[in-house]
Amino acid sequence: FFLNSVSNVQGRRRLQQQAEEHTQSTDASIKLLHEEYQALGEHLCGANDDDTTYPQLPYHDCHPNSTIDVIPFFGGMTNGLKFILLGSLVSFQRNRCFIITEQGSHLHPGFKDGTNTEILSNTGFNQEYFATIGLPHDDPYVQSAIEKGHYRIRKWEEYWYDGWSRKMKFLKFDTPKLGYENVDGHSLKRNYIHRLWRLKPEYKQETCTTLREKIRIDENEFYVAYSVRRGDKNSEGRLGNFLPPMELYINATQVILDHKQVPPTTIKIFVATDDCTVLSELRQNRPTWNFVSACKEGGSGNDDNGYHINHVQHWSGEQRDEHFTKFFVELYALALSPIFIGVSYTNVAWWVYFMKPTHINDKDFVLLDLLAGNNKNEVLR
Repeated sequence: FFLNSVSNVQGRRRLQQQAEEHTQSTDASIKLLHEEYQALGEHLCGANDDDTTYPQLPYHDCHPNSTIDVIPFFGGMTNGLKFILLGSLVSFQRNRCFIITEQGSHLHPGFKDGTNTEILSNTGFNQEYFATIGLPHDDPYVQSAIEKGHYRIRKWEEYWYDGWSRKMKFLKFDTPKLGYENVDGHSLKRNYIHRLWRLKPEYKQETCTTLREKIRIDENEFYVAYSVRRGDKNSEGRLGNFLPPMELYINATQVILDHKQVPPTTIKIFVATDDCTVLSELRQNRPTWNFVSACKEGGSGNDDNGYHINHVQHWSGEQRDEHFTKFFVELYALALSPIFIGVSYTNVAWWVYFMKPTHINDKDFVLLDLLAGNNKNEVLR
């Protein structure tokens, strides 16, 4: 398997082939993609929300006597958001209102002492960081429906068992209520993700200020972004042998930039990681390359040994904010980067892939664990 050997011929050949195919892109397509990245940067960090490209969602537009869908937020942040995205699309297609519940969620502040046992809550992870998704819990319609039992708690399997529920690329979808007609699954998710998920203004401002003034990258700059996942992914049996060494990230960067005729010493490489110790390894391996990150100098307590979801319940409020505000910066930086190098087995890759512009060139979205011949479309769905 490719990740077990840096010199694996098949993996190297596939990466080189992808890079060569990319060089055949027309000037018009490159210009279009650059404009789309600029527009994405303006949407993510602009002063106003773009209600033309990404209109507000009609959360209250449902049949008054319909059952409310209760969509659980579970697992890590991007895992939970992925199923909210897929689940809420189904709710809109079925003309149902929906709410998000953090009942039993690891990320809810009440998980440690077992107080997040109710469907409705005035506090939670989503309420803290994001603009409201779905109907708010204090809405009289919601409270009445829960009290009368006019709701259904959805299961994640409902949104993942076939191509229709996953909204896969080669299928077409109609959701007139949202303005979508005969739209392929990937284009649907790429537009809808920005209508659904928005940071609260204070976190949006902090994220963009950090990105532009401290890390000094923006949507007009050509840079490479790494997504390096460690932590509990290393302890999951099916993934334990799939963690690529930093040398593979470096080799992939070299191949891509050689074909673009861009010296790696002239650009930034943003490293998004749950284990900040990889920065020293990268810099030691390539001391002339400019690696930047959202990590604190010398590492940062929460992110020295990787993210473990079971550790979150033991964090203080300050530690939670430190971790997730860093994560927001990383998601923005990964989404705005012309070149992404990461792995397929983290939901970060899925979420970032659909945050990116419509005309993204898949050759610029490199998943190291798939270079041995697996089908990217089956992973990113």
